[in-house]
Amino acid sequence: MLGKLLKSLVAIVAIALILVGTIAPAHASDIRNVLIVKNQSSYRAVVTDKEDKLGNFPDNRVTVDAGDQKTTGGMWTPWCDSQKDLGEDHYINIVLNKTSKPEKKFQLFQHKDPVWFTYDLTYDLKKEISGDSSAGKGEYTLIIDEPSPDQFVFSYDKQ
Repeated sequence: MLGKLLKSLVAIVAIALILVGTIAPAHASDIRNVLIVKNQSSYRAVVTDKEDKLGNFPDNRVTVDAGDQKTTGGMWTPWCDSQKDLGEDHYINIVLNKTSKPEKKFQLFQHKDPVWFTYDLTYDLKKEISGDSSAGKGEYTLIIDEPSPDQFVFSYDKQ
């Protein structure tokens, strides 16, 4: 009787492990956590985790003046594998603004190993960001740079 019960328990655990493997995405544990935003551009940066569904008030957002840096309190880089995911707010939104200039809007997300950015909420325009974005799970500084007027470069620096 005990042997039969043990075999049943082992079978249930095996099925549960198989189901968990199919439900939890393989990348679920590979999180890049942005702890600091360092703004080296001439614009004010408003960085918001659009995937934050916890109803945090205020939003999981940080505003960083030109030439300054601020802590985020922890902002996980969302996974985004398609235009559909982008449309469902699986990204960090970066809005750069400056007096008398139109806003510049970018979306930042993880896809496979690196972190990517795009604009106009268009997945097919994605480009890999610079720095350590392929270094895997860990804590990062997001650096916003402007090497020439109105040309922006985003990079991750692993801490």
